[in-house]
Amino acid sequence: MNRVLRKSPLYCHPATPAPDIMLAHYFHVTPEGRLTVSYVLRADPAILNLPDPVPNPQRRDGLWRTTCFEAFIRMEGEEGYRELNFAPSGDWAAYRFTRYREGMAHEEVSEPPALVIEPYESGHVYRYTLAAPWLADPRRWHVALTAVIEDHAGAISYWSMQHPAGPPDFHHADNYARMLGAPGEQL
Repeated sequence: MNRVLRKSPLYCHPATPAPDIMLAHYFHVTPEGRLTVSYVLRADPAILNLPDPVPNPQRRDGLWRTTCFEAFIRMEGEEGYRELNFAPSGDWAAYRFTRYREGMAHEEVSEPPALVIEPYESGHVYRYTLAAPWLADPRRWHVALTAVIEDHAGAISYWSMQHPAGPPDFHHADNYARMLGAPGEQL
């Protein structure tokens, strides 16, 4: 059975005000370990720093320094978690952490993410699909979907399903706003 998070908004961190932007997401994983995550970005593209798609997207570190969509996934019962970064250019990164901000290493994927960009109500949908063996893990998952948005003036805003108290921190356990049940389990 597939794991699905229905469309829901991402909220701007109150310490990082943003121009007129609306962000939402969809999240879908098949039992075989194929993830599709879509970010709906409604904003005037003239105010944002959105890199153009590149013909040959690559794994790249540091994508979070500018506009980047992210997903954090932690399996129930584990301190460790995975972080996925997706740039509007199609470049990507996948990391594994052993615990909060520790033990960072590159995470393997079966195939690099594919990006499809579609127009959508005064904006675009950025749809990323990737496959990785760990995505087939049958345990419950804690999920945090986030985004870093840079405007043309260089100001950064941080977006998440929910924010912990204090400065923006996507790695914080309180950021995990949703739990996905094991395949076939209703939560």
